Amino acid sequence: MEYHSHAKLAGVASTAPAVELVSPAPSRDVEKVADEEHCEGEVLDWLGRPATEKHGGPKTSLYILGNQALWNVANFAVASNLVMYFNRVLHMSNATAANNVTNWTGTMWLCTLLGGFMGDSYWGRFWTCVIFQIVHILGLVGLSLSVTVDALKPANCAATAVASCPKVSALQTAVFFVAIYIIALGSGGYLPAFTALGADQFESAIDKTNFFGWLFFATNVGTILANTLFVWMENRGMWALSYWLATALGGLAFLAFGLGVPVYRQFRPAGNAFTRVAQVLVAFLRKYRLEVPNDPSLLHELNDKELILHGCRRMQHTSRFRCLDKAATKDAEDNKGGRSREWRLCSVTQVEEVKQLWRMLPIFLMAVPFAAIFSQGTTLFVEQAAAMDTKVGGFSIPPAAMNVLNTMSIFVMTLVYPMLVVPAARRVTRKKEGLGPLQRMAVGIVISSLGMACASMLESRRLHLRAHGRALSILWQTPQQVILGAASVFVVVGAMDFFYSEAPHAMRGIVSSLSLTNLAIGNYASTLLVSLTVRITSRDGGKTSWIPPDLNKGHLDYFFALLFVLSLLSAALFVVCAWWYHRAPTLVGPRPTPITHEPLPTALQDKTYKGK
Repeated sequence: MEYHSHAKLAGVASTAPAVELVSPAPSRDVEKVADEEHCEGEVLDWLGRPATEKHGGPKTSLYILGNQALWNVANFAVASNLVMYFNRVLHMSNATAANNVTNWTGTMWLCTLLGGFMGDSYWGRFWTCVIFQIVHILGLVGLSLSVTVDALKPANCAATAVASCPKVSALQTAVFFVAIYIIALGSGGYLPAFTALGADQFESAIDKTNFFGWLFFATNVGTILANTLFVWMENRGMWALSYWLATALGGLAFLAFGLGVPVYRQFRPAGNAFTRVAQVLVAFLRKYRLEVPNDPSLLHELNDKELILHGCRRMQHTSRFRCLDKAATKDAEDNKGGRSREWRLCSVTQVEEVKQLWRMLPIFLMAVPFAAIFSQGTTLFVEQAAAMDTKVGGFSIPPAAMNVLNTMSIFVMTLVYPMLVVPAARRVTRKKEGLGPLQRMAVGIVISSLGMACASMLESRRLHLRAHGRALSILWQTPQQVILGAASVFVVVGAMDFFYSEAPHAMRGIVSSLSLTNLAIGNYASTLLVSLTVRITSRDGGKTSWIPPDLNKGHLDYFFALLFVLSLLSAALFVVCAWWYHRAPTLVGPRPTPITHEPLPTALQDKTYKGK
């Protein structure tokens, strides 16, 4: 299941009139100018020296894409079948196993905030990638040892002999959990910095768009291998072999990344982003009684050189959330100087950064329900598949291997989207990219609800046949897997596009992590929802519920139907929030001649559109 796919297939918006989910805004041609041009001293190499023409550009893509493909195999070799390890090796119930997976996955996505913060604020994106990849490899080594060393690995018992199997010790459980949570820390910290670092290698918006398309492709190449070969090994109890191979691939991914060190470039860290936000809020409270001048030019602002030294770019003043302009309003106390001045008087750019975060917050929250639905692909979908007939001809399909259908759906939709979806959407929206990021997300949320409807109907049919002594083929899971994969191309890709392109320049890493952090909250929400469902629907002293240890005695179809209803409600709320949203203000500043590179080639770029 590809729940962290990165892509940005949307291009430059048209200025032609259209009915949109978002309020009217300046052309993205104007908004993206600052993405294509950099000021002297703003772009650095990996050692912090000014970047030159040899740094960045398409030549870095081989190392970055190779790293992503290999890293994704290593990560998904663990994630794709983790619910089965909890269930079959650690002997946990279906609900407990599903909750442990969503808790782990949620923690991994929550750690993206840490990675985005460190990359933007202190370490820089390059060193953040290096440090968290090392942490990830250490976690893989620990996990491999936990299934190899006799004292640390649980007894290997057949499914029919669980009752007589030795109890898993506290030490064995603790070592396994410590290892997987170290992996979560490494994965989560690495992802936002890596994605932003990859985009930093290119000047123009179209090259960044092409890069995200290839990154998405590389991601799914790795996922397919993890969901086939590695899941096949794990389903046959070869956990040690699978995890050691994953560790080796994690090391190769780190090596691939290291080969590109001489040509990488990055932006100057901007300092503590949370402190910058706090300074605006404190200054606002201190000057709560002050009147904001009607002329924005009277507000405090730094010159361009000072902004660059702070890792920022000048942001245009906006009238929304005007009360926050009090933080940039000058008074007599500001002239006393000292470090405390930073907590009394903020620049217009700093205030606009906070305003933009407030604008984006509702979109972030409304994407959480989709993440809760998406998490079912690696939890309850796998358990549902395990309760079906896994025999196809003379071959037994591992339940987690059905996730490869989700990945294949992502592959196909990624290629089909620019060829079919974009031209069709253009006729409606009159925009070059067809659907804007928020429109893509709304469409994807609706599509995901159809996946839950399919899952509910499938489970209802499976229970009916089971009651008559018949089994339903695992291949009937295909529709729900394909639909959920297609939905992710809309939602996850739209979210990556939205959070990267709309973020303040100094906070791109940490704001990009929001598209992954809502996956964390969604996984925790799924855990809470499963736990509440089991508690509320329990019968016979807790032995049966909608999600019991034996799914044949439960009603997983009711739970999927509940998710279907919640998904439709979240889609309606998302449309309201998207209509309210106003795009980020134009970035303004000096316009030096940028460093130029050959454009990044891509098969995903649609070059047939000739209109505006």
